[in-house]
Amino acid sequence: MIGERDYLRTIEVGRRNQEVRVFVQNWCGHARIEKFGGTGMIEAATGLPIGHHSMACDHAPTSGSATWRLEDAALEFYDRNCAICKVRQPLRLPNLVELVRHRDRQTAARVADQEREAKKLRGEYDSRQKARAALQVNATAPAASLIEDLQLLDQTREEPASEKIIATARLAPEVFNAGIVEHLFRLLEADESWAIETALGCLRQVSRDHKRLVDCAMQCLSLGRNTRTAAEILLAHLDLVDAPQVQSAIRSLCFLAAPPRSDFDYSEPEKRPEALRALASKFPVPVEKALDVLIASSSVAAVKAAARAIPLAYDGVAYPSALVRSLAAKLTRADSLVDSDHDSEIDKVVHELERALVYAMLADDRQVDTLLANYYQGASSSGEARITGVYSTLLRLPGNRFESVDTVLDHSPYGTALRRILTWASATQNQEVIREIHEALRHFPEQLAQVAYEQMELLLGTAALVDQALTDFMNSPVPPEVANDFLMQMERSNQRQQLAGLRAAILEWASSAAAVSPASAGKFIAFISSDVHWPEQFLSALVEALPPLMRTATSMNAALPFLYAAMVGESARVRMAAARALRELRGSCVMSLPSLVHDAFLLLLSDPIIGVHQSAVEALERISFPEEYQKRITEQLMAIFMAYAQEDRSHDDFRVTCIELLVRRLHQQASFSDEWAPIFVAVLMKIDDTTLLRASRSWMLKRLVNTEGFSDLLLKLLRSTERHEHYDEQLVSLLRALPRDGLLGMRASLVAQCERLPHDQMFVAACIEVLSAADAWDAAAKIAGYSHDALADSTRMRVRKQYAQLTVLTTTFEQHLAEGRHSDALACAGRWRHILEEMKRVKGDE
Repeated sequence: MIGERDYLRTIEVGRRNQEVRVFVQNWCGHARIEKFGGTGMIEAATGLPIGHHSMACDHAPTSGSATWRLEDAALEFYDRNCAICKVRQPLRLPNLVELVRHRDRQTAARVADQEREAKKLRGEYDSRQKARAALQVNATAPAASLIEDLQLLDQTREEPASEKIIATARLAPEVFNAGIVEHLFRLLEADESWAIETALGCLRQVSRDHKRLVDCAMQCLSLGRNTRTAAEILLAHLDLVDAPQVQSAIRSLCFLAAPPRSDFDYSEPEKRPEALRALASKFPVPVEKALDVLIASSSVAAVKAAARAIPLAYDGVAYPSALVRSLAAKLTRADSLVDSDHDSEIDKVVHELERALVYAMLADDRQVDTLLANYYQGASSSGEARITGVYSTLLRLPGNRFESVDTVLDHSPYGTALRRILTWASATQNQEVIREIHEALRHFPEQLAQVAYEQMELLLGTAALVDQALTDFMNSPVPPEVANDFLMQMERSNQRQQLAGLRAAILEWASSAAAVSPASAGKFIAFISSDVHWPEQFLSALVEALPPLMRTATSMNAALPFLYAAMVGESARVRMAAARALRELRGSCVMSLPSLVHDAFLLLLSDPIIGVHQSAVEALERISFPEEYQKRITEQLMAIFMAYAQEDRSHDDFRVTCIELLVRRLHQQASFSDEWAPIFVAVLMKIDDTTLLRASRSWMLKRLVNTEGFSDLLLKLLRSTERHEHYDEQLVSLLRALPRDGLLGMRASLVAQCERLPHDQMFVAACIEVLSAADAWDAAAKIAGYSHDALADSTRMRVRKQYAQLTVLTTTFEQHLAEGRHSDALACAGRWRHILEEMKRVKGDE
């Protein structure tokens, strides 16, 4: 979901693209703008050119790139094509020249800056060269050689030169006389970035002035230079570090302790927290102050670095209370306290702050929970959601992809988190908070079974309160402005689904925890079997939550009476829930159920309530029953299908589900092809195209491919306006599977379809292939001709046009051979070779 920052930035880019589009239109009568990809909601609402666009021209020898900022694409196209164009048709001002002039001015200014910088660097190099020349006076041969190596490093800045100097320091430290050591120190103190790694590596080996070396290392850390080597020096001489030096070095040590993870590489970067941890132990106050300053910063990078490093700096011990407050305050108001115009960057900051607070809770859950609860009271809606996200992240930690916890040693923080979010779940109306709580409970981690068992009463009670909130929401009157606004209706529907999803997640946790032990199961069963008259809606939710509980024989036996009572009960909603619960059980579990339950399922199939028997039929997609029930189930399916065969399109999905199940059960029977298959095809002809084109339905259609009338069904799908690119392969596979007679019967229709859509390359190629295989050469040649003629005869389309012509000649060649006209075939082959040679020549010229 796009945020306000991203929305405003997108609008700004769209306005600039609109200006550039005018420049392109004014530049040349041949130039045009082409859009790459679809149209987004912001573009549709504003009319601005948003998304990837490119500049194009039929006279251009090379095509351009499509970019988010049209200015970049226009300038690239200008440089490659327009700058040397001789057929331009100028129109008006202002035009593309404005962009070119602005780009050229920027380039000239950049070149001038580079020249000034180069002059400055040459002066500094000459000064260093003079200093090294003075060192060579009266120097011994080894020292002179070392100075020459330093000179070479200054000239080349290459790693082999640096490695040679460091190796000399390690193997022959006596070569480094006082003058050379002083020269290396001055390079460090002057912040000569090219020499820092070499100087630090050498001085670690040869210098006895450890205090000055530590000062240089701390300077490197404060400037972010060669932090790994500098940190190693700091650790080796920690007693020589002065407290005033600490604060400026913490930022670099944070990045070293916990480097940011790449957006394109999910592997965890190597962490080196030893130096930061040592400073936090020796200088707790300066380190705490420095981390607090970083957290309080408006810089995205600084906040993220500090938040990542804090858990490593304190390594399982409680954070200072001031740091916890800073983290919580920053998290609560991150959108206003962090300087970024990208919502994605704010989200990353929030993620790191949440993670830091998660580890704070693991170290001291009571202190952090009390603090977060206080901040929650005065937070905005977004702030409430972010604080809830801390608890959500903690509860998802055992299943986290990067930081998964295999064994939970201390359940206390997890219990605190679960209690807190359940308390908020029963009281909040903030949809963002509900979404976070739902996310926390979406998957049940086995490591927290004990936590859930201890909170069983709270889980079940909260589920009942959420159910009441859902009932109140559904019974609340709908304001007129909502009733007449489609988007507000969607929002209201989302809120209802969010509450229902939260209730289901809470009950799933309770049911999963109940499966751990007989005592746990007893708590859950006692709750659902109590004398309390549960509302029908809540009772159905309890039934749907049974599958996690029914994983063992003991817990299944405990839940069976409740499940059976639901299957044969008076409430249609509860019977529907029972069918859905069976659908979620493993196949082996259903097979081992008592025959009484199997018989009750047959009653669900014959239930007159639409929702009940439809839910039972849908359950058959996932579960199986003993062999003695298969015939009766098939008969029930046949009866249900025939009852729905003439229904309107509101039941299309269900009718296709029935056909899928019956095809699976009947396709091996002798009566299938003659009796049932034609009925299925006739019904499918009335089904909405989108429903049939949905993924995973092709296997059913292939079972019917030899049925009379299937070619008409396939033509209907091929002509459908709902046919998208990702359905083409599915339809082409059905086209290839058609028997020869069916294919020849529809060849005229295929030709007409290809004439209407000559640019659909996959479909056109498939039609040529199958019609050629069926000896329908005239039709195949026509289709190849349509595909060729549809391409514009322009410079841009030249290569595609030539390939299309090769296809035409290939098809005609095969036709002549099949009809015995060998001289005509040889003429086609000659034209084919001529075009191929021309394509090779043009490619070589380019």
